[in-house]
Amino acid sequence: MILTPEQSAVAACLLDAMTDKEIIRATGLGERLVKETNVRLRRKFQARNRVALALALQKHLEDGEAE
Repeated sequence: MILTPEQSAVAACLLDAMTDKEIIRATGLGERLVKETNVRLRRKFQARNRVALALALQKHLEDGEAE
């Protein structure tokens, strides 16, 4: 599964258990973009919440599909 640059940046931060505010500071992305990216990632990985998304992202990395 291919991630956009924004999705990759947000995903990396989510795996570090960062809050949205921390992600905004770390990536320089706007608040709305970070929140929309979270929603898009949850849909892409069929995750119901942030924890499920983090687990799915970790599995994605372990499977060697991450860019």
